[in-house]
Amino acid sequence: MLCEYPEFTEEEFFNLEPTTLIEIKDTVYFAVELLEPQIYYWDCNKNKYVHVIYKFATLEDFWQDILLQELEEFEQVKLEAEDNNMDFI
Repeated sequence: MLCEYPEFTEEEFFNLEPTTLIEIKDTVYFAVELLEPQIYYWDCNKNKYVHVIYKFATLEDFWQDILLQELEEFEQVKLEAEDNNMDFI
């Protein structure tokens, strides 16, 4: 069963303090910390930021791997910052 992921307006999204991960074919993907790190992108048809799950299957395997790797690196940097008692930006 596919769970629902929240969608965000631009203002709501930037209040979450997103981190830019990568740009793939004119789409910029961001990491945001919800219950756990998630990947979101701007959907111009909905005029909202939506979860990558809605677009992930349409990406080539190469780009899927890159996105997952970028998210993993984001999580690792965040964990290291917490371990060092540093603020994560």
